[in-house]
Amino acid sequence: LAPFVALADEWGLSSREATALLGGVSPRTWSRIKRGDWGRRAPPPPDVLERQRALAAIAAAARAARGRLLARAWARLPTPAAPFLGRSPLA
Repeated sequence: LAPFVALADEWGLSSREATALLGGVSPRTWSRIKRGDWGRRAPPPPDVLERQRALAAIAAAARAARGRLLARAWARLPTPAAPFLGRSPLA
């Protein structure tokens, strides 16, 4: 999950925001993810890995379409499309 840790840093996410985007992992789990200790004994749950892949794809598309500066702000920008309907992904 190192790519998501880097993305969370790039987007300036708080721990609370990062855990929400990963599907509500606990703060303790987030600390272990940041240290690289999570998933060593057993693979991370498929839903967490799928969320990481989806967020990486969103970040890449946002960089390509909007440039790096707006891509960094994506998680906090109002998004008119479903399922956000004018709210930010972190709302």
